[in-house]
Amino acid sequence: MSSAVKSRLPGIINILLALWLLLGSFIGGFGNIPSKASDVILGFFLAFLSMHRAIPTEDSRWMSLVSLIIGGGAIAAPFVFSYSDLSAPTTNNIIVGVLIVVVSAWGYVALPSDSAA
Repeated sequence: MSSAVKSRLPGIINILLALWLLLGSFIGGFGNIPSKASDVILGFFLAFLSMHRAIPTEDSRWMSLVSLIIGGGAIAAPFVFSYSDLSAPTTNNIIVGVLIVVVSAWGYVALPSDSAA
Protein backbone atom coordinates (compact mmCIF):
# COMPACT_ATOMS: atom_id res chain seq x y z
CA MET A 1 0.00 0.00 0.00
CA SER A 2 1.44 3.36 -0.98
CA SER A 3 2.13 6.07 1.59
CA ALA A 4 -0.51 8.32 -0.04
CA VAL A 5 -3.17 5.67 0.50
CA LYS A 6 -1.97 5.00 4.06
CA SER A 7 -2.23 8.69 4.93
CA ARG A 8 -5.75 9.02 3.45
CA LEU A 9 -7.26 5.77 4.67
CA PRO A 10 -7.89 6.87 8.31
CA GLY A 11 -9.85 9.88 7.09
CA ILE A 12 -11.92 7.74 4.74
CA ILE A 13 -12.67 5.18 7.45
CA ASN A 14 -13.65 7.96 9.87
CA ILE A 15 -16.01 9.39 7.23
CA LEU A 16 -17.80 6.02 7.16
CA LEU A 17 -17.92 5.92 10.97
CA ALA A 18 -19.28 9.48 11.00
CA LEU A 19 -22.02 8.48 8.57
CA TRP A 20 -22.92 5.59 10.86
CA LEU A 21 -23.12 8.00 13.81
CA LEU A 22 -25.30 10.35 11.77
CA LEU A 23 -27.66 7.72 10.42
CA GLY A 24 -27.22 4.60 12.58
CA SER A 25 -29.74 5.31 15.31
CA PHE A 26 -32.38 6.23 12.72
CA ILE A 27 -31.68 3.21 10.52
CA GLY A 28 -31.41 0.82 13.44
CA GLY A 29 -34.52 2.20 15.09
CA PHE A 30 -32.90 2.44 18.50
CA GLY A 31 -32.22 5.30 20.79
CA ASN A 32 -34.09 8.26 22.16
CA ILE A 33 -33.85 11.99 21.49
CA PRO A 34 -30.64 12.61 23.51
CA SER A 35 -28.86 9.65 21.90
CA LYS A 36 -29.89 10.65 18.41
CA ALA A 37 -29.03 14.31 18.99
CA SER A 38 -25.58 13.55 20.39
CA ASP A 39 -24.83 11.09 17.58
CA VAL A 40 -25.92 13.57 14.91
CA ILE A 41 -23.82 16.38 16.38
CA LEU A 42 -20.73 14.21 16.90
CA GLY A 43 -21.20 12.59 13.48
CA PHE A 44 -21.46 15.96 11.75
CA PHE A 45 -18.24 17.27 13.29
CA LEU A 46 -16.41 13.99 12.65
CA ALA A 47 -17.56 13.94 9.01
CA PHE A 48 -16.41 17.53 8.52
CA LEU A 49 -12.98 16.86 10.01
CA SER A 50 -12.59 13.52 8.26
CA MET A 51 -13.37 14.94 4.83
CA HIS A 52 -10.54 17.38 5.33
CA ARG A 53 -8.38 14.69 6.92
CA ALA A 54 -8.81 12.44 3.86
CA ILE A 55 -6.68 14.94 1.93
CA PRO A 56 -3.49 15.13 4.00
CA THR A 57 -2.15 18.59 4.70
CA GLU A 58 -0.05 20.15 7.44
CA ASP A 59 -3.25 20.41 9.53
CA SER A 60 -4.02 16.68 9.33
CA ARG A 61 -2.22 15.77 12.55
CA TRP A 62 -4.29 18.08 14.76
CA MET A 63 -7.44 17.00 12.92
CA SER A 64 -6.63 13.43 13.92
CA LEU A 65 -6.34 14.52 17.55
CA VAL A 66 -9.68 16.34 17.43
CA SER A 67 -11.25 13.26 15.82
CA LEU A 68 -9.83 11.20 18.67
CA ILE A 69 -11.55 13.54 21.14
CA ILE A 70 -14.81 13.17 19.21
CA GLY A 71 -14.46 9.40 19.54
CA GLY A 72 -14.05 9.86 23.29
CA GLY A 73 -17.17 12.01 23.24
CA ALA A 74 -19.10 9.22 21.50
CA ILE A 75 -17.99 6.81 24.24
CA ALA A 76 -18.96 9.25 27.01
CA ALA A 77 -22.27 10.44 25.52
CA PRO A 78 -24.50 7.67 26.95
CA PHE A 79 -23.24 8.45 30.45
CA VAL A 80 -23.23 12.23 30.10
CA PHE A 81 -26.74 12.40 28.62
CA SER A 82 -28.15 9.66 30.88
CA TYR A 83 -29.19 7.07 28.36
CA SER A 84 -26.74 4.39 29.44
CA ASP A 85 -29.69 2.25 30.58
CA LEU A 86 -30.59 1.73 26.89
CA SER A 87 -28.32 -1.08 25.77
CA ALA A 88 -28.50 -0.68 21.97
CA PRO A 89 -27.48 2.99 21.68
CA THR A 90 -24.94 2.65 24.49
CA THR A 91 -23.30 -0.37 22.86
CA ASN A 92 -23.36 1.36 19.48
CA ASN A 93 -21.72 4.50 20.86
CA ILE A 94 -19.05 2.59 22.73
CA ILE A 95 -18.12 0.39 19.76
CA VAL A 96 -18.15 3.24 17.23
CA GLY A 97 -16.32 5.53 19.67
CA VAL A 98 -13.56 2.98 20.22
CA LEU A 99 -13.23 2.51 16.45
CA ILE A 100 -12.97 6.28 15.97
CA VAL A 101 -10.30 6.54 18.68
CA VAL A 102 -8.27 3.68 17.17
CA VAL A 103 -8.53 4.97 13.59
CA SER A 104 -7.73 8.54 14.65
CA ALA A 105 -4.68 7.41 16.62
CA TRP A 106 -3.58 5.36 13.62
CA GLY A 107 -4.07 8.42 11.40
CA TYR A 108 -1.97 10.54 13.74
CA VAL A 109 0.85 8.01 13.77
CA ALA A 110 0.62 7.27 10.01
CA LEU A 111 1.38 10.85 9.01
CA PRO A 112 5.03 11.73 8.59
CA SER A 113 6.27 13.95 11.41
CA ASP A 114 7.51 16.58 8.94
CA SER A 115 3.89 17.34 7.99
CA ALA A 116 3.12 18.47 11.56
CA ALA A 117 2.53 22.19 11.92
